[in-house]
Amino acid sequence: YITSLFCSWLIGKFPEESIMRNSYGGDLANKFSYDIRAIIQFPNYQKVFPDIKLKKDKQYISDWAITKAKQSTYFCAGVEGGITGKGCSLIAILDDPIKNLVEALSDTVIEKTWNWYTSVHKSRMESGCKELQIATRWSINDPIGKLLTLEKDKWTTIIIPALDENGESFCDAIKTTAEYLEEKTLIDSTVWEAEYMQNPIEAKGLLFPNNELNYFRLDELHTYDGTISYTDVADEGTDYLCSLVGRVKGEKCFITDVVF
Repeated sequence: YITSLFCSWLIGKFPEESIMRNSYGGDLANKFSYDIRAIIQFPNYQKVFPDIKLKKDKQYISDWAITKAKQSTYFCAGVEGGITGKGCSLIAILDDPIKNLVEALSDTVIEKTWNWYTSVHKSRMESGCKELQIATRWSINDPIGKLLTLEKDKWTTIIIPALDENGESFCDAIKTTAEYLEEKTLIDSTVWEAEYMQNPIEAKGLLFPNNELNYFRLDELHTYDGTISYTDVADEGTDYLCSLVGRVKGEKCFITDVVF
C-alpha cells in the first residue's frame, strides 16, 4: 500500500515519466495497478495534483496513461508475462516475484524468475531509471539474494521483521506483539522466519552449513563409531529403490555409499 501511494505521488510530481511494477502473477500486478488508478482519482489527490487525468484512449489495467504522459504512465505484468514496446523511465519495481514457500523451494521457479528479471524486466528500463525490489525473503537465491551477491554496493537494503531485536512488534497499530506471538505458535518455524522475520529459509538450517560439510575429511572417517544403512524400496512402483550407507561419528552420519 505504501508503494502504491509512492507511485501515485511520483505520477503527480513527474507526469511525463513512466513506472513499471511487476509481480509473480498478472492478477497481483493488475491489483496494484487498479489501486494506483483509484488513488489518483480520489478527491483529496485531485486537490494536490489537479492536472492528473487518465487518458480516455489508454486505460488498460496493465498499461495506462495520464494526459501528460509521453507514452505509458504505468504498466505491469506477472513473471513470464511479456512486455514489449514499452520503456520505463522513472522507476522499475519488482514486487514479490516469488509467490510462496513451495515456489521458493523449486530450483526451476527460482531460475525462471531470475531469467525473466534479467531478460524482460531489466530490458524495459531506460537510462537513469531507478530500481525498487520488494519481497518476502523466501530464499537466498531469490532475485534480491542474487543482486546482493553480485552488486551489493549498488543497493540500499531495508529489512523490517515482524518482531524487533527486543521481541516486540515493529508496529502495534498493524499487529500487536501478543498477536504475533500467538501466530508464531501456529506457523511452521521455516515459514515464520521467512515470511515474518525476513530470514531466508536456508539461513535457519534447512540446508547444511558449509562448516559442517567440511568438518571431517573422508580419510578421518577411518575411525568411526559404527555403520548405518537405510533403504527406501520402490514397493509402490512409482519411484526407484534408494539405499544409503553412512558412517556414524558422534551424533552425525556421513553418507559414504549410495545404491540407486
